[in-house]
Amino acid sequence: MNRCVLHLGMPKTGTSSIQESLYFGLREPGFQYLSFGEVTANRWMETLFGDDPEQAHYNRKIGLSAQASATLKDSIRRRLAEALEQARRRQQTVIVSAEICWMMRAAELQRIHDFFSQQGFPVQVVVALRPWKSWLESAFQERVKQHDAVFEVLPEPRHHLLDYPARLAVLDEIFGADRVVAYAFDPASFPQGCAVLDFCSRTGISLSAHQVRRSNEGLSFPALKLLYAYRRWGGGYGVGLSAVIRNEILFRRLAELKGASIRFHSRMVQPFLADWCDQRPVLERRLGKDLWEDPRKHDEGECVRDEKDLDRFSSESLAWLSQATGLPPIQGIEGDQVAQQVSQQMHHLCQHPSLESRLRWHRMILGRRIAGWWRNV
Repeated sequence: MNRCVLHLGMPKTGTSSIQESLYFGLREPGFQYLSFGEVTANRWMETLFGDDPEQAHYNRKIGLSAQASATLKDSIRRRLAEALEQARRRQQTVIVSAEICWMMRAAELQRIHDFFSQQGFPVQVVVALRPWKSWLESAFQERVKQHDAVFEVLPEPRHHLLDYPARLAVLDEIFGADRVVAYAFDPASFPQGCAVLDFCSRTGISLSAHQVRRSNEGLSFPALKLLYAYRRWGGGYGVGLSAVIRNEILFRRLAELKGASIRFHSRMVQPFLADWCDQRPVLERRLGKDLWEDPRKHDEGECVRDEKDLDRFSSESLAWLSQATGLPPIQGIEGDQVAQQVSQQMHHLCQHPSLESRLRWHRMILGRRIAGWWRNV
């Protein structure tokens, strides 16, 4: 029987590696990875099933109009119906990976369920749950990467995303509890410590270790500080395809700056601790594993206690920025004045990417397009 495996993250649980590996490496006849030429299904899932296609994350970034968004939505609907018809004839299971679905409203998730069910593809949801504090740290980084320079652990409208039992209850109600596979993101327990191989084992996909593509889009804490200064002092994301390309090249360049990951001091997450304690036994019964992590684990090391910690730069990161831009080294290591100079040099780095950076980007895009065309994903 045909089915749709809907992998919806949650975000920062190895999703990029899973998507890259399936996009380039899934060759098993009984499965078809659906992404329509993009590694992730985020854009087309949000455009087709979201409440407002124009406000879909990527559509908004490139400045797509309401009319163009509606046209895109109709095109996606036709292409998806055709892809499902082909998969039906071949008796294939389709794989859709879109971590944006973890953040969708109930009505949007219901549309997903209804569409695939009507096409004869009952949905099986697969979701990995990450411990709360480490997810908050990764989510903060992602907001800075995309546009934000507001210093808050998590915007209030997104607090519901930390209520894992409530999110699972919505999925259970819409897709059926017996069709929702939820598990703890615990690489130590995964085959070869690999989130990709673990996902494949749970869904019946045969993928060997040499087909796994590791994709880590995270930035080190030193690199994130540079980007935060850029966002805070005037370096907004911008609008349009050229802005998307410049920012993506910038992120990949910043990934060259190595260091530890961002960590919040325990006092930053104190307001959430009571709720997390209430959720622990519920989730342990559901997952068979405790998601708790010691919120004080990183308090003695370099961590974020307040916004001033983001305006304190290492001499190594400032030397790297000077070398990357070809501009004179910044004097000093902390304070608003230094942060503003960092912002100016980051703006230069974003607006004037090196030839090597641009070539790497275009090679990556070309490789994805060739793979998409060749494998019809």
